[in-house]
Amino acid sequence: MIDSKPRCKAAIDIEKNRLIITMAGHVDEKSITKLCVDVRSCVAELKRGFEVINDLSQCSFMHLAGLTIYKKMIDHIILNRAGEMIRIIDDYNISSKQVKRLSEKVNCYKPIYAKNFKEALENLESIFRRKIIRFSIHKLNFEYEVRKKIGKGIVTDISTSGCAIESPTIKLSPRSKPLITLNFDKHETLPSVFTLSSSVVRAGENMFAVKFTNLEDELKEQLYKRFIYEVTRSVYVP
Repeated sequence: MIDSKPRCKAAIDIEKNRLIITMAGHVDEKSITKLCVDVRSCVAELKRGFEVINDLSQCSFMHLAGLTIYKKMIDHIILNRAGEMIRIIDDYNISSKQVKRLSEKVNCYKPIYAKNFKEALENLESIFRRKIIRFSIHKLNFEYEVRKKIGKGIVTDISTSGCAIESPTIKLSPRSKPLITLNFDKHETLPSVFTLSSSVVRAGENMFAVKFTNLEDELKEQLYKRFIYEVTRSVYVP
């Protein structure tokens, strides 16, 4: 049985450039607010691209006000250019359902899930790990052009290296080269339209995934800033 006393801790591994966040018990607003302060101090000591392990496996429940603060804490981590993020959860805990529901309701990063700390480390040390953080941006206006026809679909995850699409109106096969258009709300300084060359790397019955091609560093940086803006402006209301 999990101890209900809230226990939150943030620690860093300077050598591995890694942030480790542990949350256990019934996490209330007071404990997660203090955790946020500790996380900010830890992030200040890490280099760009730092890894994050967020262990929620012993967190039985997170108070509703705490979920909003949790979202802000993750936003701060993203703003400071974190790299891969691993989230350890126990599917039987209410907290795991809470954070998954949060991800379904607001724009956020897409973590890799693990069952325990050992599996989390294995994911980080795997040669197959993702090199670029991926995002879930709901209701993203997405179009693609292929053979002079315009298709649409639902973006399930996206990064500066590519994206995955479900329910495409035009089916594509591997090696197809659709021209991708991403439309965002107008912004004073950030681009609102991105037109990106791509190549299909995976295709299924009702989905396909592409990698963006010939993406210059300046455009990649603008795209990443736009993703960060979309994620951090998304507010979670329990």
